[in-house]
Parts: sequence; C-alpha cells; structure tokens
Amino acid sequence: MNATKPARKLLFTVIALLLPFLVLLVVEITLRAFGNKEDLSLFVDFGNERFLRVNHLIDKRYFNRLQTRVASSGDLLLKQKPENGYRIFVMGGSTAAGFPYPKNLMFSTVLQERLQQQLPYKYIEIVNVAITATNSYTYVDIIDEMLRHQPDAILIYGGHNEFYGALGVCSTESLGQSRAMVNLALKLNRLHMVKGLRDLFAKARQKQVSTKELNQDESLMTKVIANNKVGYKGKLYTKALKQFEGNMDLVLKKAKSKKVSVILSELVSNVKDMPPFEGAENKALEDYKKQAPFYRNIMLQKQKNFSIWPKTKTLFLFVRPKK
Repeated sequence: MNATKPARKLLFTVIALLLPFLVLLVVEITLRAFGNKEDLSLFVDFGNERFLRVNHLIDKRYFNRLQTRVASSGDLLLKQKPENGYRIFVMGGSTAAGFPYPKNLMFSTVLQERLQQQLPYKYIEIVNVAITATNSYTYVDIIDEMLRHQPDAILIYGGHNEFYGALGVCSTESLGQSRAMVNLALKLNRLHMVKGLRDLFAKARQKQVSTKELNQDESLMTKVIANNKVGYKGKLYTKALKQFEGNMDLVLKKAKSKKVSVILSELVSNVKDMPPFEGAENKALEDYKKQAPFYRNIMLQKQKNFSIWPKTKTLFLFVRPKK
C-alpha cells in the first residue's frame, strides 16, 4: 500500500508535466485540420504532376509588421530531376531577384539561356529563390528545403541586406539580436499556432500602421530601416558581421554535407545613390560628401549625352580612369 503512493505521485507528476504539451499538440492538430490552410513552403505544386513553383507567399515568413507584399520569382522546377539535369538555385535579395526589371532581364534568366546554349545536352534549371529585403537569416531558413531538391550548385549574391533586411540588427522586422533565438523563431514559425499568433498581431497592427509604412512611393528597403546610425566597427556593425558569418557558415556546412557546390558572388556598391553609414568618425562618409556633387554632375551629363548620342559613342563616357 505504501509502495504505491510514490508510484502514484510519480505518475501524477509525469502527467502534470506532459499535460501542457498534450494540450498544445491537440491545438496544433486542430489548427492543421480546420484552421488556416495557407502553405508557406518554399516550393508548392503548380497545378500538375510534373512541376513545382517558388511559392509567391514565401515572404510572409519574414514580414509581419509591414503590410507590403514581396513577389517571388515564381520560377518552376521539375519534381523529378532528370538524369541529364543540372540545377542551380539562386539566393539573395532584391538585386538577385531582378528588381526593378522584368523576369526576362533577371540575371538568373540570362544565365540559364547562356548555359543551355553552351550545354545543349543538359537540361538546365536555374531557380531563383531570392526575396527582396531579406538577408542571411532567410538563407538559413530555406537551405534545407532547397537541398531536398538535389541542386548541383547554389549561387549566392547577398550580404548587402544584413543590417536592414528582415530580421537584421537594424530592421523594423526584428525578432531580437540573438542569432540563435532568431533562427529558433523561424523554425517555430512552421507551427500553425505560431503562424496564427503572428496573424493576430498583424491584424491588430493594421489600425496602427505608421505613415512611413503606408507611403507607396518608398521602396521596401526604406520601410524596413529602423536605425540608420551605424558606426563603422561599432556595436551594431559588429553584430551584423557576426550574424552574417554565423549564418553563412551554417549554410555552407549544410551544402557541403550534401556535396553541393556554393558560388559566392562579390557585391557591387551603389555609391551614387547610397551614402556610407553615418558614424562619429566615418572618413568614408566625409569623402562621399565631398565627392558626391562632382560624380552626380558627371552622371547627369552622361545621361543627357546617352539620350542624344548613339550608344556606341556614349559608353566610353561612363568609364573614368582612377587617379
């Protein structure tokens, strides 16, 4: 009789500990069965048995505060990769996504045409999964889904959105500055309970949307900037650097484990329209302020000439030797 009391106590303790998890499990199953059926997977069916398509809702994983929608490429890929297939995934932000140009001018489209011409015996697939105003957190979030579809290579044109891209250290779309916690939150976002809570918060905020967020003339990158005072090698600068290094290291390790080649592209700096970060002692910013008027005048003159002269006579004007 006395021996059963400790056993019962242990049983009740176990039940008490498991009960919250059982309740959450029931709620999750119920939501999956009867709740929002919205699929936020990276790839979704394309209405037939042969193809998948890059999900046009994928941006909802990363943008909760802003009501702006970000269109995906909508690229297709075969569900079953052919034996002669060569598949490349392109990752990055708005530049990789081709913004603001039409699909036929995206570099991934041009690259696919070029490779298909050079390798006619191969079935070339270049699938662009880049999303405007996102950064390396997105790469970590989608890498496993990409690797399940047997890519031969991954081309990454990114790194320029680490401060302000969704979930970055200076972004309005923030989940904190702990890399581990942000990546955990992205994993939990697969749960219908978490998605439901996000939707409730988003609806509650619709009545409190700022003028900045409603301004249709501003780009998405402008809207996600929470703090533009980033000192060179300062606290935020260092955090963004560590964020990028840690996330990229994880992406590269996962790709290596599947023997997938990764191509990292260098970035082009837009010194004409985007000044360097503001800081207490930022020599780059001071140099920019001194030189900007001179280069703006050059660009205005070249644009004027470009609209009048034949292109072949104008191209040389855009190249100025460095002194």
